[in-house]
Amino acid sequence: MEGDGFSLLLNYFLGYPVVGSAQMYKTHVAMASTEIDRTKAVGLCSLAPGVGLMAGPLIQLCFSRMSYPGVPLLFGAHINIFTAPSYLIITICIIGAILLLNCFDGRMRIAEKSLQDQKNTMTHPQNVSPLDSVSYISGTSDKVHILNCFTKLKEYDLDSVAIGVCMYTKAVVTLCTQGFFAIGGSYTMIAFQWSSEEAVIYLSIIIASLGFSMIVWNSLYVFFNFGNKFSERRAIVFSLLLLLTVYLCTYPWPFLSDTIPYQSVDTESIDFKNMSMSVNAIQDLLRGCPRRFEWCATTKRIYMPVFSISYILAFGAAYPISLLNLDTLYSKILGPIKQGTMQGIFIACGDGLNIALPVILSTLSTPNMVKRENARKKIAPPPMMSSASGPIVKKIVYGNRAEKLSEKNAAGHTHSWTLYVKALDEDQCISNYVRKVEFVLHNSYQNPLRVIDKAPFELSETGYGGFDVQMKLFFVDVNTKFVKTIFPLAIIDPKNPDGILVNEFYDEIVFDEMTEAMHTALTSSVQKEKDPEEKIREMEPVQRNLAYYEQIRQKLKNSLEAANTEILAEIKDLEDSLSASRDLLKRAGKELGLVLVESEPVPEDAEDKMEAVDPETGG
Repeated sequence: MEGDGFSLLLNYFLGYPVVGSAQMYKTHVAMASTEIDRTKAVGLCSLAPGVGLMAGPLIQLCFSRMSYPGVPLLFGAHINIFTAPSYLIITICIIGAILLLNCFDGRMRIAEKSLQDQKNTMTHPQNVSPLDSVSYISGTSDKVHILNCFTKLKEYDLDSVAIGVCMYTKAVVTLCTQGFFAIGGSYTMIAFQWSSEEAVIYLSIIIASLGFSMIVWNSLYVFFNFGNKFSERRAIVFSLLLLLTVYLCTYPWPFLSDTIPYQSVDTESIDFKNMSMSVNAIQDLLRGCPRRFEWCATTKRIYMPVFSISYILAFGAAYPISLLNLDTLYSKILGPIKQGTMQGIFIACGDGLNIALPVILSTLSTPNMVKRENARKKIAPPPMMSSASGPIVKKIVYGNRAEKLSEKNAAGHTHSWTLYVKALDEDQCISNYVRKVEFVLHNSYQNPLRVIDKAPFELSETGYGGFDVQMKLFFVDVNTKFVKTIFPLAIIDPKNPDGILVNEFYDEIVFDEMTEAMHTALTSSVQKEKDPEEKIREMEPVQRNLAYYEQIRQKLKNSLEAANTEILAEIKDLEDSLSASRDLLKRAGKELGLVLVESEPVPEDAEDKMEAVDPETGG
């Protein structure tokens, strides 16, 4: 597989420079078109991406019917659903290279004029038109006249302010659209709980709609002369306002009802008859936000139709309108100069962000593994130490207790429950080394992320069903990484539906290496002073737990005693049966005139010896 990885890396190194170089076509378009027709020329070239976005999903849909490994070719290659798009791209590139080599000259040429007309044009400055107003034509004739063959135009002064504004606008448009594009795919799968198959289908529909929108807008400029009806500046302002509207519509406003759901298993997709599922198949059953993303618990979810329409407006309308008019306006601002260098800088203002944006956005959307407290203080983490007596182990108990309500509340909840975590030893206080506890509840609860920052670390709520709870323990030393676990919340005891249920789990936290501050907190026996109400709240669950444990112990004792009595009774019955059988044999022997001799107990291997005797010979 190492060779495949190298081939893929080589493909990226060769492919992306080619894509970047192809962007320089804009330089030729700017210099090979007149100022009047430049918007139409740029729009005509911009039609290509829209056509590609429309045709791409359709072609991929046709290739999806190919089987794997597919039709064999030379040198062990195959054409199938995975390789067919690559072969098609190679074919298109070969055709494009042939057309460029044989049908495209690339040199700027002007239509021939009489020498007298050229002299009149150059000797009367008031009649001089910008270079962009000259009609350029393609051809191979050497009978052309360069515009400055008689005199040179005065050195052209560039408007640095206007150029800077265009470059800044280009960067802003790229930042807005590429940022939306970078996180759009992953956001849809997380927020809308799409599977991989659903994401492919829905995103293909969105991309096809996006390509159709791009074709429509570029066609308006090419065939209906929108460039002459609306100035470039107004079109650019309109596209920026459209991008602003898109971001306002997709912002997670507080008034939205639902938060982003955490991962849950799609039970409808589970094949219970065939449980030997692969790891990837099992992973695909998990839909929603991964548990490690803390921001999902507090981030509101955008409605899917709003997000889809905004996505299409951003890339299918705002992006083509802004780039088309920016390219046109920028080329007009540069004027009659060779624009290759300036166009390259202009392209770099947008495409250069593609290098930094993926890194920045991936850092923002993934869990922050750096200690944020240290980052704010800009200090190095303190040195770690080991306990002289070995690792320090803290035993904890966590879980929930639940009790049935007398009647349903307004939310339809039937039970009240309390989540808690505490030290196993009643003499120890978990708050000596635990700073706060976070509980992540089911998404149906408002604000599923609950933070308890003081002892006792308990959370009380009501509900009508159980679910998985994620719990995180944060320690008093901010340099010590938190620990987390997931446990089921139970509210109903099947054996006693109307009683009090205590659902507890035991665990141990092992501290092998720790800071000096954490070591002090772990070895400290001083307990925080609590007010009487806190002591009562802390002692109440202990008393209930003791009663519950005593009840279990008594049930187990009674079961053992009952089993012992039953076994003794069975032994007595067997002894009585054996004695009665012996008496019966003695009476039968007397009647037959035989004398029965008391025999020793039959050894365990007697049956084996009896089976070895031949019934006819006795040997």
